[in-house]
Amino acid sequence: MGESTVIAHALLTIVAITMASVFAGVVIFGSYDIGNSIQALYNSMADRMRTDIVIAYISFDPATLTYYVYAKNTGSSPINSLDTTTIFFGPEGGVLDFYTYDPNGTTGTWYYVEHGTQNQVWEVGEVLEIVIVAGKDYGGVVKLVMVVPTGAKISYVEPIG
Repeated sequence: MGESTVIAHALLTIVAITMASVFAGVVIFGSYDIGNSIQALYNSMADRMRTDIVIAYISFDPATLTYYVYAKNTGSSPINSLDTTTIFFGPEGGVLDFYTYDPNGTTGTWYYVEHGTQNQVWEVGEVLEIVIVAGKDYGGVVKLVMVVPTGAKISYVEPIG
């Protein structure tokens, strides 16, 4: 009876060590995933905070029903993937229209022209000309709402000049 007790204790000890090892592995990997999630959230918030854009001027060409928005990146970091920027535009106080990116500039879309280094990156200090091919006249005062790829939102109301 003494040998079976020793064997039983040895088996229980091996099972307990195995269970503790598995539990420790799960906890370590779980904390690693949580740490990565927190780091990604921090990086996203930091990118948003480093983004600052100034809308300098909006003009309108009645012959082509096109609006030209001149904006400057005054933040502390460049903005990549400009084609994923979200743009809403329309009459101030009215319903804004959603415009999608199209480098060909068809009606109901927008495209951009870099006034600086032509590299599809909105560099710090660079002026970007956002061309909104509206196909309609919104009147004297317009509103632009723009969300750039960093998640920063810019809302701007301007009389057409």
